[in-house]
Amino acid sequence: MSSLNELWETLRKAGLQETAPLLVQHGIRSINQLALSYEPLAAAGLRRWQFEAILATSSQSAEASVEGSTGFQSRGDVPGIVVGKRANIQAALEAAAPNQRQRSLQLLDADILSKTTNPANDARVRTYLAVCRAWEVTAWPLNTTNVRCFGASLKAGHYRSVQVYYQAICGYQQRVLRTEIPTMVRQCIKDCIRSVLRGLGVSQLKDSFNGMLVGSIQPSDDAEAFSFDNIRHCRDMVVIGLWYMLREVEMANSRAGDLQLNGNEVSLTVPLHKTDPHGKFTQRTLSCSCGTTAHNMCAWHAAERHLMRLEAFPGRAQMNSFPLFPDPDGHIAAKQQFISSFRMVIAATGTPVVREGPLGVPIQRFHGHCLRVTGAQMLSAAGVELSLIQLLGRWTSSSVLRYTQDSALVRVPQIPNQVLRPEETSNRVEVRIDAASSAPMTPGPVPGTPARLVTARPKAAASAERGLRAELQQLREAIAPPDETFVFRPRAKILHRASRFESTNEPNTWRTSCGWAYGTSTFLRTQCVQDGTRKCRKCFDLGDSSSSDSSESSDITGLEDSSQEDDEF
Repeated sequence: MSSLNELWETLRKAGLQETAPLLVQHGIRSINQLALSYEPLAAAGLRRWQFEAILATSSQSAEASVEGSTGFQSRGDVPGIVVGKRANIQAALEAAAPNQRQRSLQLLDADILSKTTNPANDARVRTYLAVCRAWEVTAWPLNTTNVRCFGASLKAGHYRSVQVYYQAICGYQQRVLRTEIPTMVRQCIKDCIRSVLRGLGVSQLKDSFNGMLVGSIQPSDDAEAFSFDNIRHCRDMVVIGLWYMLREVEMANSRAGDLQLNGNEVSLTVPLHKTDPHGKFTQRTLSCSCGTTAHNMCAWHAAERHLMRLEAFPGRAQMNSFPLFPDPDGHIAAKQQFISSFRMVIAATGTPVVREGPLGVPIQRFHGHCLRVTGAQMLSAAGVELSLIQLLGRWTSSSVLRYTQDSALVRVPQIPNQVLRPEETSNRVEVRIDAASSAPMTPGPVPGTPARLVTARPKAAASAERGLRAELQQLREAIAPPDETFVFRPRAKILHRASRFESTNEPNTWRTSCGWAYGTSTFLRTQCVQDGTRKCRKCFDLGDSSSSDSSESSDITGLEDSSQEDDEF
C-alpha cells in the first residue's frame, strides 16, 4: 500500500475524511509527514484531538498488520503484548534529537493511558466537543456553563457512563491543555453526575451462578479440535475460567503456550490483566487433587483435555502465538462468541440465563465477567481464605469483597427447607429425651437448660426418638466397663484372665489367675475371646485333653514357653 493510500485509509478509519483537503494543501502525503507537521496544521485549523486520532488509528493499523503476519490476529479491545527490552542510553539520547522531539513527546502522551483506553477516551472528548458546538459554548477551559450544558445533553441522552465522560474531559484539560480545574467546577461536575444518574434504573447485570454445577456436565476425552459449538469443549474452558477467575478479555488474550502442565500441576500465565498494565506475566499454579478417579471440576484434567484439542487444531501455528481459545479460523474469538459459550454451559446446568427486567422484557444475566464473579464466590463458599482468593484472582484492592460477600447466596434458596418442613408447623410436638432412661419426657422446663425445646413433627418424632436411643446405647457400650478382660504376650498370643483388682492395686502386683506377673511384663489387652485363640490351661480351668499347652509347661504359669518369654521380655 502506498503512503498516500495508507494516509487516506487512516483518515477513513478515524472518521476524519473532512481533514483531507487541509492535509493536501500543506503537502501531507504520508503518516510520517503528518507526525512532523503538527504546528503548521494546527495554525491552519487542525484540532489537536483530530491530529491524535489520526496517529492513534495509524498505530493500531500498523500493529494489526504485524499481528496478522504472525498468524495471531488481534481484537481491537484486546491489549497487545510487548516483549521487554533492556535500557538503552543511545535510544534515550536519540529521542531528544530535534527531528525526534515531537514524536517522542507524542509517544509519551500516548502511553499515559492504556491502548484500549485511549481510543475510547478520545471518542468521549470528541462527544464533548460536539455537544459544546451544539450549545454554542466554548469547550475550554472547563467552567460551570459548559459543564452544565454537557450534563444536560448526557441526561437527555440517558448516558449511564456519565462519570467516565467527565473524567475524560477533565484528564484532557489537565494533561493536554495543562490547566487546573477549579474547585467550583469539580463540585458542579459531581452535581451533574448525580442528576444524570438519577432515574436511569438498573444497570447491566453482573450476575453469578453455582459454579460447582458445571461438574454435572460430563467431560469428554475426544481428541477433536476445539470448537465453541461443542458443549463438552466449552465446559472445560469454563472450568479453567472459574478456577483462575478470568475475565473474558483475559481469556481472549491468552496464548496456548500460557497454559502448561508440569507433573500434577497446571500453570496459567496471564500476560496482561486489568490491574497489570505493565505486562508482568502474572502466573498462577494449581495442583491436581484427584484420586483413583478424576473429578469433573479438576482444573488439571480440564487443561489436559483442552491442550489435546489444541494439538488437533488444523493449521495450528506455534503454541506461543496460537490463541488459547481460537475461533474456527484459528484467530481470537469475538467477545460475543465467548459470552454465548458461557451461557450455553450455564444453561446446561439448569440455571436460567435470563430474567425478567424492570419493564417485563427478558434480559441476559451473564456477561464477560460471569466466570470471574462465580469463581470467587465458589472458592469463598468452599471456605477458602479471602487473602488466597485475592491472590489467585489478582485483586489488588478490596473490590473482591463485592463478589465474595454474596457467596452465601447459593444456599439462600434452601432456607425455607431449613426453617419450614413439608408438614404444617402447627402440628409440631415438643419432645425431650432423657439421657439416662432413653425415654421421651413430657413437655416442661428443664433445670439448667434454655426455655426453647427440641421440636419435631409427629411423624418424625418417633424416628428421632429411635435414632437418639440408638446413639445413647452406643455411648453406654463405649463407656461401660467390660465384664472381664484378658491379657496375652504379643508373640505367644496365649490368653490369660486379667486380675479383677487392677483398679485398686499397683501394676507390679497384677497377677493372672495362673500367677503370671503381667504388670511388669510386655502384654496386650483384649475384651473378647476369639475362636481358635490359645488359652491358658490354668486361667480357663481347662482339662489336659483340651489344653493348648504341652506337658513341659511350668506349674507356676501354666505356659509352655514361660521361660523363653521371660528371657525375651
